[in-house]
Amino acid sequence: VIVLAGLALFNRIVTLGKGLEETTNELFGPLLESTLWQVRAAEYAGSLAVLGSVVALAVQIQSGASMDGLSGIDISLCRAIRDL
Repeated sequence: VIVLAGLALFNRIVTLGKGLEETTNELFGPLLESTLWQVRAAEYAGSLAVLGSVVALAVQIQSGASMDGLSGIDISLCRAIRDL
């Protein structure tokens, strides 16, 4: 989800501010309003997912979590919770 949302944001940057709705209209021609509504909703949900993941990562860094690898998961904390 985050990769696709990132690609949607990348599309907005590359097309100089055009959203997925405008890009879809250019590629496929005029579409039904219900389809465009779904495209807009997916773009907003994706943007929210990217923003949420960045905020979650910032909170983990500020709280001093030791993250292993690129996953952003503190393995020691997961083990401690599991062993409760």
